[in-house]
Amino acid sequence: MRTGAGYFLHPAGSSQRRYEALRRVRALLDQLGAHQTRIVLTGDLDEHSIAALAACPVDGYGVGTALVTGSGAPTAALVYKLVARA
Repeated sequence: MRTGAGYFLHPAGSSQRRYEALRRVRALLDQLGAHQTRIVLTGDLDEHSIAALAACPVDGYGVGTALVTGSGAPTAALVYKLVARA
C-alpha cells in the first residue's frame, strides 16, 4: 500500500498521532487478512521527514525528489506520466 506522507507530516500532528494513524492502518490491513501487504510512504520525503516518521509502523519510504534536486531546490511536487498511443 502506498500512501502520501503529507498527512502524517502535517505540522499540527504530533508524533504520537502519526504513529497511531499508521498503527490503525496496519491493524485494518491485518484484520482484512492482508498480513503481507507492505506500507510505503512517499511524497517529498528527505532525511528529516523520515527521521520524524521513524517510529511509525511502515515498511519503506519512497525518496526521489530530494535525491534528484538536492536540498533546498524548488520542486513542482507532482508526478508526470507520459503515455504513448499507437
